Amino acid sequence: MRHITLRPTLPRGSRPRRPRRRRVLPRSRPLQPAKRARLGALASTGAAKPTIVLVHGAFADGTGWQRVIPILQRDGYDVIAVQNPLASLAGDVETTKRVIDAQKGPVVLVGHSYGGAVITGAAAGSPNVKALVYLAAFAPEGGEPVGAFGEKYPVDLSSALQPDSAGFLYVDRARFRELFCADVPAADARVAAATQKPVHNSVFGASVPVAAWKTIPRGTWCRRTTGRSTPSSSGSTRSG
Repeated sequence: MRHITLRPTLPRGSRPRRPRRRRVLPRSRPLQPAKRARLGALASTGAAKPTIVLVHGAFADGTGWQRVIPILQRDGYDVIAVQNPLASLAGDVETTKRVIDAQKGPVVLVGHSYGGAVITGAAAGSPNVKALVYLAAFAPEGGEPVGAFGEKYPVDLSSALQPDSAGFLYVDRARFRELFCADVPAADARVAAATQKPVHNSVFGASVPVAAWKTIPRGTWCRRTTGRSTPSSSGSTRSG
């Protein structure tokens, strides 16, 4: 009598599954005593995250960071956007200093465009500021006028500035998107043009006495690659 072995019929084109192999992970190497002690200290005390202080540039205000702030907050950072009056460089430096001094822990100070000159002066001598971030920003030497960069590396924005009777400068609204925020949706650019915050023309002849990027150990420098409002030549930012 013949013995017939029955096998289950599989759909055409399918293959029987093979049992998965258990992956054996290599044993981790024990931490060195010094590293273990440092990690233990961090676990017991908790490493404080810095507060991110954002400083806007000319023709804008703190709401210009509205797309950046939620990202930082989602990552667990406290964030404050300074509202500078743009009436004078010294006044903006003092306003930013007050915000820095009000923080209880470490601070990372971020400046965009003209805001770079502000943080260069505001962070000088501050023990709270642990890092500077320049986003397509001015990073002048101590005693160097902010407007020196525009004289060395002219930009199209200069031709679109319109002064009022008090010496405050506005960007021509018809050219605002083209020169100031070309990568922003047209509707948002129109709102930004209508709500732009003017800067007093005196800021371009003003300077800060001490450049903070010379005294603060670490800095991050981000250069602009597109746009027509901030000089993109090597003189527009410095790495110290």
